[in-house]
Amino acid sequence: MRRTLVAELVNIVGKMINIALIDDHKLIRSGIKKLLSTYEDLNVIDEYGNYNEALENFNNKVDVWLIDISLGDGNGIDLLKKWRNRRKDIRVIFLSVHKESYYVIKALETGANGYLYKDVSVEEIITAIKRVYQGKNYYSNEISEILINNLHNDSKWNLPKLTSRETEILNFIVGGFSTKEIANELSVSPRTVDSHRTNILDKFGFKNTTQMVRVLTKENFI
Repeated sequence: MRRTLVAELVNIVGKMINIALIDDHKLIRSGIKKLLSTYEDLNVIDEYGNYNEALENFNNKVDVWLIDISLGDGNGIDLLKKWRNRRKDIRVIFLSVHKESYYVIKALETGANGYLYKDVSVEEIITAIKRVYQGKNYYSNEISEILINNLHNDSKWNLPKLTSRETEILNFIVGGFSTKEIANELSVSPRTVDSHRTNILDKFGFKNTTQMVRVLTKENFI
């Protein structure tokens, strides 16, 4: 699906597809940008390394957004929620390492047009971009299976995998314990508690502890 086929698709689509990348890892952004640059009808016109930078610099010229879920200072799902208030027809594909159904369902409920794992082939990314640009949705086979299983399963969505220590600390956090109190209960340093807290936030893709507790209790996950 390289230049010859792409050239034909350019004639069908009729214009260049403008793309923006949002990922907090510069190396990943650079790699995706380099791969997309080999296609004649794809043009990466913007890239952002964190939540706030992307939120403050929304570009109406972007046709398709490729967004990671965990953005360091926020998460892509919350970003999409805010953008939907500005522009209802925004087209977004989540490109993430998160394979838990929790993220997939939340992303699609927020209005994502596609969801891909970061280990997919470049050809699948291109296919997703073109389908979403044409107003369709695109989900990889694994994502489709999650959606189908969710329709026939009333159990809770799969949560991110936490270590036993992270689960223990999460329960304390939800219980209203401070960092110092948790450290005393577990006989560890406050720095160790903060480190686990950061890991938990990153795994869930939450911006801060308050948001995490609010969402998890609201959805009855804990």
